[in-house]
Amino acid sequence: MVWDFEVIDGDYLGEGSPSICVDPSTTHFADSAAVMQSDIAIMTPPTDPDEPYIYQYVTSSNSSREYIAMGMYLEGFGTYATYNEEWIDLKFPMEYGDSFDFDLEILSFSLEGGYYYYHDSLQVTLEADAWGSLITPAESFPSVLRLKQTEVSRSWYKFEIDEPWMFMGEFTMVSYFWFDPNIKVPVMVMHEFDWKKDQAFADIYPSPASFHNYNALRKYGTRLAGSKELEYSLFYLAEYNAETSVNNLNKTGFNIYPNPAQDIVNIVSDEFDMAYEAVVYNQLGKQLSKTTVTNNVLNVSSLKPGIYVLELRKDTALIREKLIIR
Repeated sequence: MVWDFEVIDGDYLGEGSPSICVDPSTTHFADSAAVMQSDIAIMTPPTDPDEPYIYQYVTSSNSSREYIAMGMYLEGFGTYATYNEEWIDLKFPMEYGDSFDFDLEILSFSLEGGYYYYHDSLQVTLEADAWGSLITPAESFPSVLRLKQTEVSRSWYKFEIDEPWMFMGEFTMVSYFWFDPNIKVPVMVMHEFDWKKDQAFADIYPSPASFHNYNALRKYGTRLAGSKELEYSLFYLAEYNAETSVNNLNKTGFNIYPNPAQDIVNIVSDEFDMAYEAVVYNQLGKQLSKTTVTNNVLNVSSLKPGIYVLELRKDTALIREKLIIR
């Protein structure tokens, strides 16, 4: 398949916060038994002083990666969630057509209220349902695998410690994760929401089940106008700096022109000697040509008009650019 998200439209667009891998023992929930069992904590620091630190605690091996707990913390307030079983994020290897499923129970504890306020029962199915090429506002990826995750949850909530559990309904969220084989995190994630239309507490409880725990911080947080009508959210990888099997060339001082092109493409860089392996892919991720560029010029006269991905390799590093042929 071909996914072109070069331009993304929506009611709310914003720059996201970077996620950082840290030692679990350095986080606010270091004394938790689950946290002590985790290999790494994925921390999202706040960009606003009124927003919390968000942590996801992970265990990993050569065959799988699981989330075992999560937490949010803001000046003594926040939530901490534990799972009765691991949330299976990935199994390795994962190929087109592979799938797995699992059930999960989540309990969330309010640090401010001092009680468990949220309970979720989940049925999760994950399937590698498509592959192809992906274009995001940041970069083009000629060969990606898409994982579809369907999450059906039944949720209960306590607004006060002495109140009974209140059933909030059944919710469905479908998420898609696009993975490049050379990058350890998804290059794009999309969530689609299915709302309970007769939700009696919609005005004060607008989030889907998987995000209920964020409402424990509603004293400090803000809600988007019209959030009850939110249909999807989409996140893409703007930049990354991690150890991978293939490193990115520095785009600084790098230029490809003309683009759109007809017969030739000039490749100019002030950082590397001009000796690249140039690979051209179509939008389905199929390799069309491979050649060595030594004179700053790539002949593209054999390509039909259309959109392609040009990949330039030097040693173990690479750079990808969208190439348009007129």
